[in-house]
Amino acid sequence: MEFKGIGWVGYRSRDYESVVKIFKNLLKMDATEAGEEYTLFRFSGGDELEIMKISGVEQVFGTGRLGAVPGLVVDNIASGLSRIRDAGLNITSSVQYGNDGSCWVHFQLPDGSEWELKQWDCIENSFK
Repeated sequence: MEFKGIGWVGYRSRDYESVVKIFKNLLKMDATEAGEEYTLFRFSGGDELEIMKISGVEQVFGTGRLGAVPGLVVDNIASGLSRIRDAGLNITSSVQYGNDGSCWVHFQLPDGSEWELKQWDCIENSFK
């Protein structure tokens, strides 16, 4: 398994609309996908920046975790997941599958920061 770089960064914000506007103006890009609580920008090389809204109770009480979640691109997510487990790191999600053929899984470093492994060309049944 080879680590290929950072292919996705998610950023959580309590001021979602303003942050999205700043990135649209800064990046001069149109969103490739958007929902009520997220906006996704895709760069020409395929790398992604996703702005996510902190909402509900997390927004009202200011308890939602702010900041970025970097996604490390791998060529084999099953192998990467084994390495994460072998390193004793906390895996915080199941493997998720995107409509674009990608998949990802989240984990925590010892300092509590959240990261993800991402593979661009997943086959959904690869873990079954």
